[in-house]
Amino acid sequence: MEEKYFLFLKFGKKENLERLMKNGEVYFNNSENFNNLSLINKEQGDKYEGAELIVNGLMKEIKCEHPSLGNFYFKPAGVFDLIQYNSKYLTCSFYKITLEDFMTDKHFKIDDRMLEFNDYVLMIEEPFKLINLIKEKANLLKFDFQANKVRYIDFKDRETKSSIFDKKIEHDYQKEYRLVINNLDNKPKIINVGSIESFCRLVPSKLLLEADWKVIRQK
Repeated sequence: MEEKYFLFLKFGKKENLERLMKNGEVYFNNSENFNNLSLINKEQGDKYEGAELIVNGLMKEIKCEHPSLGNFYFKPAGVFDLIQYNSKYLTCSFYKITLEDFMTDKHFKIDDRMLEFNDYVLMIEEPFKLINLIKEKANLLKFDFQANKVRYIDFKDRETKSSIFDKKIEHDYQKEYRLVINNLDNKPKIINVGSIESFCRLVPSKLLLEADWKVIRQK
């Protein structure tokens, strides 16, 4: 069944979200910044961001052979993995809330870990109006544009091929809808689409996460 989106959330710093709301400044980041961020913020950062091939456990043991002394085995301090990155893309992401979130339960709760994404959240009440604005501007600027929900997969297999719309399963609570443009010089980009104040509102993240979302059904 195709998901029906009715609300996008953008978590971030208040000043950045105000620029998005008032000026329409849509920020696209490169994968390297998320790789580096994984060292200090495991929720926002991701060492697999931008990966197209992950091979796990390349070096679990080292064997040393000697003609007279025999064989010696050494275990490295950690398990060494191979991650092959694709740096040809910049991304911008939103938290999606869909009708399907309420299909099995009348209640919906945003995961508390989203508080790691800063103190404020922009509630975008017409998500695809914003997507279309970004797409039109990206086309005018000659950017290749893609948009889709993120698929969350387990990267623990021996070898995993990944796409720009794949993330590790541990981040599935982020419910990400991702916008992608091509990366021309490996620098973040801002696409300006004009004010979107008419269909969004800015609130503190903590207040939104404390809320219990309920479906009011027709009697």
